[in-house]
This record gives sequence, C-alpha cells and structure tokens, in this order.
Amino acid sequence: SKPERLMKSHRSLAATGAATCDVFLACKELSLQVESFEELVRLQETDKRQEDLAIEAVRRWYALRERFLKSPMPQPGLDVLGCAAHQELALRARALGEGVA
Repeated sequence: SKPERLMKSHRSLAATGAATCDVFLACKELSLQVESFEELVRLQETDKRQEDLAIEAVRRWYALRERFLKSPMPQPGLDVLGCAAHQELALRARALGEGVA
C-alpha cells in the first residue's frame, strides 16, 4: 500500500543519509519523489547530523564537478590515429567480432 511504501521510503532516506549517500534515486512516481524530497528536508530540519551530512555531500558534488567537468581533460592529437596501438586494437576487435551477427 502507499502508506507502507512511504514509511519504508522514509526509513531508507534516513538510513542512506546516515550512510553518507550522495545520490538518492527516486522512482518515476512524482508523488513519491515529492514525498521523498519533503522527507529529506524534514530530516535535515530535525536532525543536525543529517543536515551536516547533506552539506558534506554537496561539497563532494561540487568538488567532482570542478575536477571533471569545469576543465575537461586535454584530447590527444590526431597523430595518434593509426599508431601501432590503434592498429592492434582494430585487429583484436575485428577478430572478436568475426562470426557475430
């Protein structure tokens, strides 16, 4: 039933927050997403530890974004195309793919 699912969801949210889970995926039901969000807010309002953990999770997300998205890794030059390593990889891929439909 819906009330049982919500209670289970609330317990899961509290447990994952305490486990320092940085991402919590909710199901496709909008009502459950809203209820989960509201429960996360309530947990942070009533439990200082949950609030501190959420703040730390946001800091980790920002650090990941800064590290991997703000300045993309430099791309190799086109001179690597056709090098021995690429030719070997192409041969291995062709051998593995033969007979596969």
